[in-house]
Amino acid sequence: EAKGVPTSLYYDLLKHLPPNKTDSDMAKERAVDIAHYLRKSDVSPFYQKIVMDSPKKGQISLTNFVRKISPLLIDKKGKFHTYTLPEQQSIIDNYFHALEHAFPKVFSEREAIFFKTLGFGAIINTLPTVFDLSLREYQGFRIEDAVKILKRVDFFDFSEWEKLGTGTAAELLAGEDFRRELLN
Repeated sequence: EAKGVPTSLYYDLLKHLPPNKTDSDMAKERAVDIAHYLRKSDVSPFYQKIVMDSPKKGQISLTNFVRKISPLLIDKKGKFHTYTLPEQQSIIDNYFHALEHAFPKVFSEREAIFFKTLGFGAIINTLPTVFDLSLREYQGFRIEDAVKILKRVDFFDFSEWEKLGTGTAAELLAGEDFRRELLN
């Protein structure tokens, strides 16, 4: 009798599948590569926080990471498709370092919202806006540039996100709420 394969295992094995992959498959493969790099880098906010199986408090699953990051990497469509793998890794790493500096209290919580499914989804939904603002105002996306953008909303109450529930609709609502504050 067939048993289902965990999605994270599928993502991890994707690079070993036949070469006729869709753009979406290649973006997922790239997202897995980014996840592995970030979770193994002891200077990354993601160090040991991306897990293959069921995440514990303060961790996110590889499945969730890939679900949110891969659309940003799809060839000719994704926001970051023109960047190299090291540049893509830096964009995501810099963003989370900036969140750590701009919201240290929230980031240091044992169950930081940024590493929960809803919070991670919302924050990634907002990444393109922060990236664009940083490029426009500072001509780059260094940690300090992103921190300046995020510090504008250092009053933001992330605890309100807990009341939104779960699912994609809640992620979109939370992300749009944060994005709107950034643009105001």
